[in-house]
Amino acid sequence: MLQYADLRTGADIGAEAVAQCAAEGVIGMDDTVAALARSAIAAPIVRRAIDAPHHRELFVASAIGGRTVEGYIDLFVETDDGGIIVDYKTDQWPDDAERADRIGKYRRQLAVYGVVVEQLLGRPVEGAMLVRCRTDGPAEEIPIDRWHDALDEARRVIDETA
Repeated sequence: MLQYADLRTGADIGAEAVAQCAAEGVIGMDDTVAALARSAIAAPIVRRAIDAPHHRELFVASAIGGRTVEGYIDLFVETDDGGIIVDYKTDQWPDDAERADRIGKYRRQLAVYGVVVEQLLGRPVEGAMLVRCRTDGPAEEIPIDRWHDALDEARRVIDETA
């Protein structure tokens, strides 16, 4: 629903949450969905996107290594150095060993998207970030560490599976 929400004010989040919950068949979750969305739009990377060229719910696809790789990027913020991939996460996980596992899984996913975007744009993607939404406070921004290593790993996996 954040692909439609007013990122500047968030004024329409309540109505967007009602519509999205109805579309997804999760009636009665409107308040929870709205709270998650409000936490996301308060994240500094999302605030930065307001005044920068950006794309929401961006479909990307490209032939890489003999296969087609495709996916949706929640938010792509263009920068002078290429851009930043932002992925909203609304699933909740404990702050224990499971956290590292989840971030590792998402790191691989975003790195593959990074390879695709670099191929499509012909310029680098400078980084990626998870925006871990919360119902009880601001979203947590989790920069993907060792981003260039993640891109190299994604390229190797794509090449090996081709």
